Amino acid sequence: MSKGIQFARHAVAIEAHPFPLTTLSKLLLKRIEEAPEERGTLFDEAFLKLSKAIESEAIRSRITVHPFTTLLAGTARYLEIGGTLTLSQKATLSGYITEARRRFSGDPQVEAAQRRLDSLLA
Repeated sequence: MSKGIQFARHAVAIEAHPFPLTTLSKLLLKRIEEAPEERGTLFDEAFLKLSKAIESEAIRSRITVHPFTTLLAGTARYLEIGGTLTLSQKATLSGYITEARRRFSGDPQVEAAQRRLDSLLA
């Protein structure tokens, strides 16, 4: 896992494109399961990278579901294993949830992740 994160960080350093940003974030979110002592730091980095991927796609006028599903499902899992969100993360997440509902209604992965998050944030 560490090697994969290292390679993904290198890819992001070469080009901060939404695809490598999302890939790096997926790996960081998986690592959270294995490294409880790094959980908060890993999540914060993944959250920032996914936010950057979403914003970058919006600038490019090419919005895909992948950063949204990664962010929603990853945040749900982070909360399930005891993580907590900052007020800023909660506000940002709320905006992304609203946008995902608008853009990707009917997508089963998005809807499942939203339901999980709704139950965890309630």
